[in-house]
Amino acid sequence: MTRTLLMLTALAEASTGAALLAMPSGVTSLLFGVSLESPGSVAVAHVAGAALLAIGFACWQVREEEQTRAGRAVIKAMLLYNL
Repeated sequence: MTRTLLMLTALAEASTGAALLAMPSGVTSLLFGVSLESPGSVAVAHVAGAALLAIGFACWQVREEEQTRAGRAVIKAMLLYNL
């Protein structure tokens, strides 16, 4: 069950991160209903996209190792992140 959860989380986070990197204004408009107008807000969206891409990558890497310390740590971190 945690393997499936990690895979779904990895795909959701990585796809959202990649979309934020590619078209930050469109994604924020879709998610939050606001458009990004200043260069600073676009930069923040790019940083958030890179962070989400990294979270997705981490979840994908430990999907087979949920019984190890590293796997449990990623699961706990994702639980805290989602709360």
